[in-house]
Amino acid sequence: MLRCVSILNWKRVVEMKSPEMPKSTLDAADILDWHYMCEIGELVERPKNWSDGAKRFAYLFTSCGDVEGQNTMLADLLLNATYKQSPEAAEEVINALCVSLHADRGKLREFAVRLGIKLKRQ
Repeated sequence: MLRCVSILNWKRVVEMKSPEMPKSTLDAADILDWHYMCEIGELVERPKNWSDGAKRFAYLFTSCGDVEGQNTMLADLLLNATYKQSPEAAEEVINALCVSLHADRGKLREFAVRLGIKLKRQ
């Protein structure tokens, strides 16, 4: 009989919980400076340096009209650039992207942390 009461109480507690608030989304287009990306975007066939890579990324990013596709592009870039790197090296990648793509540093760090990238504490 005690089991039935505890199960009933548990159901009542579950029913009384407030509904979950929707999670705030942080999209790549909110992190990167769209106007600057349009300005530097260029289809570089074979990027030979960081600058060419940034131009190619900007071109592909601004050509993609899908928010999820843009998020995936930024996530892939961050994950590939920080794979098996120390938190210090990951911070250097974040800083380099902020400079070359005119990104919001705080938002980019938050995006990276949501991906599971370990960064230095601030």
